[in-house]
Amino acid sequence: TALEHSINIDAVHVLNQIGYSKVIALAKRLHITTHLRPFPSMALGSFGISLIELTGAYTVFDNGGIWTHPHFIARIEDKDGKTLELFRPESEPVISPEIAYLMTQAMVGVVKVGTAASVKDMKDHYAGKTGTTDNYTDSWFIGYSPSILCGVWAGKDDHTSLGNLQTGARVALPI
Repeated sequence: TALEHSINIDAVHVLNQIGYSKVIALAKRLHITTHLRPFPSMALGSFGISLIELTGAYTVFDNGGIWTHPHFIARIEDKDGKTLELFRPESEPVISPEIAYLMTQAMVGVVKVGTAASVKDMKDHYAGKTGTTDNYTDSWFIGYSPSILCGVWAGKDDHTSLGNLQTGARVALPI
């Protein structure tokens, strides 16, 4: 429920129970290279992780625990549908399939009844998570189905506010 509705204080409590070093180690296994420091705000996503890196971390959840390097082009075909080039991204197992399944179920809840519920009527099986930084300077959504994963970030290069109540659900999710 806390994840579904972005109840941040609960995220901080979980971080404190698990321990900062374990969370940082997991982030590294998920191929997050941004330098994370052991602050309580880490539970809220306070460090500037690039969208491509964060989207890549989410690949493990719907891939049964296997991280896959994010990519934009899967294959190139000619006008007759013949494959000219096939791209095979790097991948590796990083978490158990059971944990990946549980995370996906939690994020299905985000889409069904939580902060991303505005898309709950879309066909297919979707999961995802919205995010918003202090003063609405960053807004993001990462969502996936069994066949595709997409990350969206909205913000300004000068880190000024997008405006009052410009949350991940209002700005990034519709994109």
